Amino acid sequence: MYVDKKLDGVAAVQTLSRLNRTYPGKKETFVLDFVNDPEVIRLAFEPYYRQAELSQVSDANVIHDLQAKLDQQGIYLPQEIDAFAKVYFGGSPITPEVVNTESFQVALWVSMVLYIPVSMMFWHAPALVFWHGLPAGKSLFFSLMACWRNLKAFSVYALVWIGIFTGSGILALLIAGLLGDPQLMMAVLMPMAMMVAAMFFTSMLFTVQDCFSASPEEPV
Repeated sequence: MYVDKKLDGVAAVQTLSRLNRTYPGKKETFVLDFVNDPEVIRLAFEPYYRQAELSQVSDANVIHDLQAKLDQQGIYLPQEIDAFAKVYFGGSPITPEVVNTESFQVALWVSMVLYIPVSMMFWHAPALVFWHGLPAGKSLFFSLMACWRNLKAFSVYALVWIGIFTGSGILALLIAGLLGDPQLMMAVLMPMAMMVAAMFFTSMLFTVQDCFSASPEEPV
């Protein structure tokens, strides 16, 4: 349950108690509260229970703790990240010598891994801001949670599109080879790339609908 408004007293008890409702396949529940103080929620439940307590209150520093753990593993060095950042943001030229260095390769893979959660945050965020009127911060978080809760489906989705993009490139090379003129490759590749890109961005709409639109069979 996502809570984005102030709750106290009976309203807090009634709202949060909805998590107790049973539903097929419902095994675990959690509350993500953006605005309420944990102590206020505890006091709201206290009159109705002999003992009221809160457990597993989220820690805002969890992302910093994760960074500290990664730093301690020694997988990458700060100077390696700096060298890659200078190339990535245009601070220094990209040369074969730079690309082939071990530090650049490590930094490249680390950046790719770190880019995954960033892409998950921005995947649904524009649609949530435009169609659902959510603030930017909440849209980024809801997008991340939606991608995470449907990780298997998005993994298949990504693999399929990697195959489509790869296959399209190979097909363009084959067509250019059959025509016998390498200069025609761009003339074949560009229209095909634009068509596949349009299909890809259109498919993103259906991922938003499947993640955030309620099915007619599901109770509201």
